[in-house]
Amino acid sequence: MTGQLYLAVAGGVATSILLPVLVRSVKAEFERAVPAARKGSAVTRLLVAAWPQVRKYLILGVFSLVTAVLVAAAMGDAITAWQGAFVAGYAWDSTIQKITQRP
Repeated sequence: MTGQLYLAVAGGVATSILLPVLVRSVKAEFERAVPAARKGSAVTRLLVAAWPQVRKYLILGVFSLVTAVLVAAAMGDAITAWQGAFVAGYAWDSTIQKITQRP
């Protein structure tokens, strides 16, 4: 497996990590009543609201990116295109998240 395919696996992992963070952050931002006098841009408010989730997923992300090495090693030459590597990384990390989530 080439470095490009490993990066595609890592990209799938990163996508799996970022999507839940963004979904929760956007929901939190839009569900909250925002006073008109609130300071900071919408982007700044979104980043502040996202930090608790980002921290949690950053830790999971480090763990998952290390496991991307295992996915890349296990798949070896079975993956020949970046699309397959991306999906393999996404599926692996999504599975880890589902297993580790509390009901």
